[in-house]
Amino acid sequence: MALWIVFWLSGLLTWVANSTLWMKEWYYVSLSLLGITSLLIGVGILATTKGQKRRSIVLIVLGLCIGQWWLVEQLAMMAFWSIEGFAP
Repeated sequence: MALWIVFWLSGLLTWVANSTLWMKEWYYVSLSLLGITSLLIGVGILATTKGQKRRSIVLIVLGLCIGQWWLVEQLAMMAFWSIEGFAP
């Protein structure tokens, strides 16, 4: 249960960092480190889960999508820009 709490707090901290640190030069570095931390905690949760793996996978994917929304948004914009050669 402790890993779940840390996982969701990591996602919440990433969301707060995304909202408040956007003018700092280390913005993407901090978001990337928090994203990697969330991913590693999620993998740790899956490694220690005995039963109901499907529910754990769904909750971890949902947590990563919500907590790492900045990454989902960046990837969607890159995909959108690559259509018709609009990539920067």
